[in-house]
Amino acid sequence: MERLLRWCYSAVFWLIIPFLLCHLLWKSRTNPAYRKRWRERFGFSHDMSDWATNGILLHAVSVGELNAARPVLDGLLVRHPDTPITITTTTPAASQQVQEWFGNKVQHAYLPFDVPQLIGRFLTVLKPRMILIMETEIWPNLFFYARRHNASLAMLNARLSRRTAARFNWLTALVRPTLERVHWLGTQSQADATRLMLHGAQSTAVEITGNLKFDLQPNQQVWDRCEQLRRQLEQRLVCLAGSTHEGEEIVLVRLFKQLKPEFPKLLLVLAPRHPDRAEKVHALCMQQGLYAVRYTHSQPIDIQAEVIILDIIGQLLSWYGAADIAFLGGTLVPVGGHNAVEPAAMGCPVIVGPYRENILETADRLNNAGAAVLLEGESELGADMRRLLADPLRCRQMGQKAQELVANESGGLEKTLNRLTTMLDSPTQSDAD
Repeated sequence: MERLLRWCYSAVFWLIIPFLLCHLLWKSRTNPAYRKRWRERFGFSHDMSDWATNGILLHAVSVGELNAARPVLDGLLVRHPDTPITITTTTPAASQQVQEWFGNKVQHAYLPFDVPQLIGRFLTVLKPRMILIMETEIWPNLFFYARRHNASLAMLNARLSRRTAARFNWLTALVRPTLERVHWLGTQSQADATRLMLHGAQSTAVEITGNLKFDLQPNQQVWDRCEQLRRQLEQRLVCLAGSTHEGEEIVLVRLFKQLKPEFPKLLLVLAPRHPDRAEKVHALCMQQGLYAVRYTHSQPIDIQAEVIILDIIGQLLSWYGAADIAFLGGTLVPVGGHNAVEPAAMGCPVIVGPYRENILETADRLNNAGAAVLLEGESELGADMRRLLADPLRCRQMGQKAQELVANESGGLEKTLNRLTTMLDSPTQSDAD
C-alpha cells in the first residue's frame, strides 16, 4: 500500500514540476537568483563529480532553518573535521547565507525535487553516511532513498504543529511509513514528540532535546555591528518588525503614524521575511506619506528617515540588539510566527501577535518569564506598543529576562551533537522494500 501511495505521490510531483518552475520564474522578477541553477533542482551540478562523498548531508529549506542549524554545523566541523559536509537548501537567500558563513568548508546545492529519479541520482553521487533534516521537512522519496543508501536519517529540532498534524491525518498511510524510517528525532518539546509519534515516529527514536534556537550565541561581529548601529541611529527610539509578511506592514505603518506625534524620535524598521519584497514595502511606506529608505540604498543610514526597510540577509540579529522593542513577524497573519529566540538573545523585548502556532511553546516561555507580550488580537498591538515605548525601564528589564531565559534553556545542542556522533559511528541497515 505504501509503495502504491508513494508511486502516486511521485507521479503527481512530476506533473506539478512545470508549475513549480513557473513559480520560480515568477519569483525571479524581484530576485533573479531564482532563475539560476535549475540543474540542481533536477539532481545535477556542474561540479558534483568533484565533490567529497561518504559524509554528512544536512537539509535546511530556508534561512530560518539554516539559522537553527548553524550551531550544529559549527559543532560538526569541530568534532568531525575530516568528514565532508554538504548543505542543501531550496531558496537563494539560504544559499547566499551558506556561502557567507562557511565558504569552501562545506559543499552546497539546492535539494532536487522529491521524485525517485532525481533524489536517487543525487544520493547515488553524494553517497552520504548521514542525512540530517531540519525541523518539519518530511519528503517521502528522500526518506525512502536515504534508507536505501544505508544513510543514517535524523530530524533535528523537529516540530509538528497542531495545524500540520491535522493535515497529516489525511495522508497517514504515506506519512506514517515515512516517519518510521527516521533513525532519530530530536524534538523541540513533549507536544512535538507526541504528535510525531502519533503519526509514525518510533518511540525509541524520539528524544526531547529542546529548541536548538536557544543555543544561539551571537558572535562578536554581531555585537560590534549592533554598537555601530546604535551610534548611527543617534538616540532614535527604534521599533523593529522582524520577518514580516504581506498584510503586516500596512498595519505597522498605520500604527507608526498614530504613535509618531507622541514619540517624535520614533523610527520604524521593517525587515520583510523575503527581502525581494523590499521594493514593494518601500512603495507602501511612500504611499502612506512616510519618508522611507532601503537599508542597502542608504549607507551611512539616513538619520532623517522615518522608516528603514532592512533588505539584506544576515543583519537582523544586530538590528534586534539595536532596537528598543520588536514585533515578531508572521503573527498578525496566519503564518504561525518565526524565530522568537533571536530578539530574546539580543535582549530586545518582543510583541507576538495572535497567530503563533509555530512558536507556541517558545512564546509562552518568554511570556511567563516576563520577556514578551502576547496579543490575543490585532487591536491590542497599538496599546501594547505605546506602553512599552513609554516605559524604557520596563523594556530593559524585559530584555534582561529574555537573555536569562535563553541562557537557562540552552543545552539541546550538546545532546544533539552527542547523538549524531554516536550515529556516525554506528552502521545502519537499509529497508527491505
